[in-house]
Amino acid sequence: MKKLVTTALITLGVVAAMGTAHASKDTEWQVDGSYATEAACDADGEGGTFTRPDGSKLDPSDDEYECNQHNDGLWYLSIWTD
Repeated sequence: MKKLVTTALITLGVVAAMGTAHASKDTEWQVDGSYATEAACDADGEGGTFTRPDGSKLDPSDDEYECNQHNDGLWYLSIWTD
């Protein structure tokens, strides 16, 4: 029983942290394309540069980014900006 309660509390803590991870950033940009591995997505998040629809530069190393796996098994890069 103690293990179940501990696991539940850890899970709740992770979910709460995820909910506040981007509290300082207002806008999410999902990069066009997908990645076969999380490592490939993370590599672009660390060193890639992208162009916003308005033509301005979007540099994930200057902002916060995350890689999320979707139901199709591929990884997608989201960049959070002010």
